[in-house]
Amino acid sequence: MAFTFYLTWFKLLALFKESIMRHLSIYMRLVFFTFCYLSSPYLEAAYTIKNGRIVDVDKLATLQPDQHFSLGQTAMNNGDWQEASRQFAIVSNNFPNNPYGQQSLYYLGIAEFNLKEYDFANKAFSAYLKCQNNPPYFLEAIEYKYAIAEQLRGGAKRRLLGTKQLPKWSTGKSLALAIYDEVLTAMPSHEMAAQALYAKGCLLWEKREYRLSIESFQLLCSRFPKNELTPTSYVNISCIYYDLCQNEPQNPDVLAFAELNAKKFIHEFPKDERIDKVRQNVQQIKECYATALYETARYYEKIKQPRASLIYYSNAIKNFPDTLVAQRCRDRLEQMGFSHDARALAPLVFPVPSGKKDKNS
Repeated sequence: MAFTFYLTWFKLLALFKESIMRHLSIYMRLVFFTFCYLSSPYLEAAYTIKNGRIVDVDKLATLQPDQHFSLGQTAMNNGDWQEASRQFAIVSNNFPNNPYGQQSLYYLGIAEFNLKEYDFANKAFSAYLKCQNNPPYFLEAIEYKYAIAEQLRGGAKRRLLGTKQLPKWSTGKSLALAIYDEVLTAMPSHEMAAQALYAKGCLLWEKREYRLSIESFQLLCSRFPKNELTPTSYVNISCIYYDLCQNEPQNPDVLAFAELNAKKFIHEFPKDERIDKVRQNVQQIKECYATALYETARYYEKIKQPRASLIYYSNAIKNFPDTLVAQRCRDRLEQMGFSHDARALAPLVFPVPSGKKDKNS
């Protein structure tokens, strides 16, 4: 027999709250507070057990599936997204194998999207795409999922613990990345796939996952060479290589890859006005590497290791001769009494050791 119950334990739990908190970890405290929040009388809700599951009585079917579906469409046409969500949820939850129940998942996703409940909308669209082999609104559902990912990438939050009874505090960027991958799998050659690759690359760049970001932009360039986002992707790659070189100043591969990216960009888009920007990024990478050598040389100077400092100054000049830092290295060598040419370091002055005479004297 189905029975109804109410969550009314908040006052009882509050009596033991202080003593319990002393012995709980931070994670367990979060769980405890969440349970208290859900148990509060302000969120009192009626539930029943149906088919072995706890179900909100507000989501139980009282009419035939086509009637609930019609009520949902009427609410949607009137802009009452809350009621539309409720009606379509009733159909999809109570009649999952009915054609109305399967189609309701699509409209449920639309209602949740307009309510800005993006994680719930995504779940509804995912369920819709899985319930049939060839759903009639396949493309539209994918477009909605992509729009959800864009909202999450832009900063939209998700509900804590996946329940509407908790506030929107969770970041949705990891879900956005997962949705981009779903779009790429579902529509690998579609224009939307190019947009998903670009958005994914930008989000990974924002998360400082530089190598994965570069892979995403490079895949866009190879798969969609004539797309309007492709030249911008080349420019973004050059910027990411500059960010990467600051984290890995000892990795020479970054400069080599940045130069290769610049060559490809110039070859594919020789008239693009951002060529100078890409070249400038390559030059900044050279400056970054030269600066690392210069700072190492200065360190050896400070600890009275001039021979080691000469090596680093020389390498900076030899490997990055067209940088501003290379000129600083030359200035330091001159101040130390040395000069640098293409062949080797040569002392300007050979101090004669005490007690020894020059052979020509």
